[in-house]
Amino acid sequence: MDALERGIANVAGEFGVTESTPGFAVLVGTADDVLYEGAFGCSDLESGRAIDPTDNFIIASNTKQMCCTALLMLEERGLVDLDAPVGPYFPDFPEAVRVLTPLQMMGHTSGFADYFDTLFEAGKIEELRAYSRATTAEMLVFVRDNMGIEFPADSSWAYSNSTYLMLGDLVRQVDGRPFGRFVKEEILDPVGMVRSFAADDYDHREPWLVNGYSRGKDGSFVLEPYDMLQVGFADGDVSSNVRDMLTWQRWLFDGQGPELLSASTKARLFQDRVLADGQRSGYGLGLFLGIEGSACTGPEHPARLLPDHPVIWHTGGATGFLSYAGRFTEEGISIIVLTNDDGIEGADVARKVAPLVLGPMEEE
Repeated sequence: MDALERGIANVAGEFGVTESTPGFAVLVGTADDVLYEGAFGCSDLESGRAIDPTDNFIIASNTKQMCCTALLMLEERGLVDLDAPVGPYFPDFPEAVRVLTPLQMMGHTSGFADYFDTLFEAGKIEELRAYSRATTAEMLVFVRDNMGIEFPADSSWAYSNSTYLMLGDLVRQVDGRPFGRFVKEEILDPVGMVRSFAADDYDHREPWLVNGYSRGKDGSFVLEPYDMLQVGFADGDVSSNVRDMLTWQRWLFDGQGPELLSASTKARLFQDRVLADGQRSGYGLGLFLGIEGSACTGPEHPARLLPDHPVIWHTGGATGFLSYAGRFTEEGISIIVLTNDDGIEGADVARKVAPLVLGPMEEE
């Protein structure tokens, strides 16, 4: 066992992961090598089956970069204008929403409230659970009737799952296929993410998807149901594994795999959304850009894994699942963490793994 392997095993221990608890899979890789790949904990507490690195986890909001890729592909095909208002596609939404553009929604500068945060902050968890078996159409009605505009478009930055719910339906309206099917057929399969899947409902579950667990009030592990709160919509419906996610990052950052987008269009994924007052948002299209002092970066932000090492990243969270996928751009090193215990943040694991790979974190 080498130093990196020992170090990551110690990290698992720090998070209390054992052979009888949920846990996580982690991969450290580059454009042409896998420096570490491993897994800790159980995929299914009832059977005691150990997590394997090839197992799938729901990556939740790491789906957003794939949603943005899908829309950029459709724009290149001349099927949608991402700078034009979404009103023609959502005619029954309020005027303040109809004037927003897909790009504003993709970059979280639209001002349209996030349905997750709104309900959680209001203590309306059960109201959200009432939509655990909702269709996209039903969720769109809920968002239309309950979410409002929090600030003028491009005047600020605020994360919104509501807009990505709409963007997924925009893909369906423009292409004719459901969002998940488009992503699977046009992105995941061509890139080579052979075990990854994008669900459009909870009727189909891949056999290599691990169970997701939350923590009960007494600290026990609670199996979360496979429903739309877990599966997600276009704001987070892809399930994947650490190796497939490295394949995705190699397409994203290293130019490997098929040319789904022209180079100039692909570069827009990494283009910072600048606000009306000139402040940098720190967010591209489905990706946090790791820009210190930007509108989306706080003191505990995952961008600060290692202050002297720039990283482009995203996290994801669903009931029973958390994820982190980041690329240290100067070193060309990816760290990917997928957990099936929503008490273990993927970014927190990555924060402990990063110094093992890149050197100790400097004191601030």
